[in-house]
Amino acid sequence: MATDEPRKPTARRRASRASQPSVGGLLYAAELERSQLAKFIHDDVLQTLGTALMAADTAEQASRRGRSDMLPDQLARQRTLLEDTATALRSLMAELRPYEPGPGGLRAALSSIFGAYQERTGATVTWSLAGEVALGGLGELLAYRTALELLPASHDRSNATNVELTIGVDAGIIRIDATLTPAAPAGAAVRRLAPARVSVLRWRVQALGGSLEQTDAPGSTRIQVEAPIPS
Repeated sequence: MATDEPRKPTARRRASRASQPSVGGLLYAAELERSQLAKFIHDDVLQTLGTALMAADTAEQASRRGRSDMLPDQLARQRTLLEDTATALRSLMAELRPYEPGPGGLRAALSSIFGAYQERTGATVTWSLAGEVALGGLGELLAYRTALELLPASHDRSNATNVELTIGVDAGIIRIDATLTPAAPAGAAVRRLAPARVSVLRWRVQALGGSLEQTDAPGSTRIQVEAPIPS
């Protein structure tokens, strides 16, 4: 018997709608990423290069005045500043590089970025990955990008932060749990993720129908991410 009454959405349909990406949210997350990138280039790279140029100018003036005794210190300072800039740019390029699964898949890609973080900061990363087969291409991309953004964007060893991270998949949902603790001696303050970094990640996850919870405690920060695998 035909009826004009609209069908009520089933639980499956409601779940499907909830997991549909929000175009507006994804666009806003992209704009936040651009803003974060511009701020990083200005506050880190350009300011360090500016300081290096000032050191070069000082060395040039010292040479003109016959103050060769000042040259070793100024040249050493320039070298340190340029090394810091190169390190920052390498870190930035690693973040901007798109995810390209190689023969080792997601596990090998994560090992690479975590290894680079440990070498750069002297901190440690302890991690586990379960259910990799169930992720699929877009699921691997989401897991990779989220794990990368959970690493503190710092190459300063004095503020190094240890990361303990687990990635799992259950019924089409990616669950990522990260705990950040200071690598410095006991009593040091943990280096928290920059608010802009957390905002980008939260907007992207929410746009995909997921959630991000951040819990700050003395000496640690915990971030839990849940998101449906994109289809």
